[in-house]
Parts: sequence; C-alpha cells; structure tokens
Amino acid sequence: MLSQSFLIATLALVAAAVWRAGRTEQAAALACLLATVGTAFLQNRVDTEGLQWGILAVDVALLVVLVAVALASSKR
Repeated sequence: MLSQSFLIATLALVAAAVWRAGRTEQAAALACLLATVGTAFLQNRVDTEGLQWGILAVDVALLVVLVAVALASSKR
C-alpha cells in the first residue's frame, strides 16, 4: 500500500512539474519518475541479502542527472 501511495504521489508531482515548471525542473521530475520505475523493474527479488547492483546503477544515474540539472539551472 505504501509503495502504491508513493507511486501515485510521484506521478502527481511529475505531472505538476511537466505542466507548470521550467525545463530543468521537468528534467529532474522525469528523471525521478524513471528512477522510480527502473528501481521497481531492476530489484533483485531472489537475492535480497546481496547488493542490489541494478538499483545502485539507477541511483548513480539519477545522481548524475540531478547534478547536471543543478549545474544547468539558472536559479541560485
């Protein structure tokens, strides 16, 4: 239930960002949405004790995107 609530909240925030925000905010919101969906698909449900390499890759990619968005943003 909590994961469904999180997904609904994420979709609502991304929709609001796409509708009302600037390009950098839209890029950040879409990156967060892709990371959320990617994490759900790449989660290793067999080996829950080991390192989740797929999720780590998604998190690193999201970090790179968010740093790039922050550097490109004109707001200070």
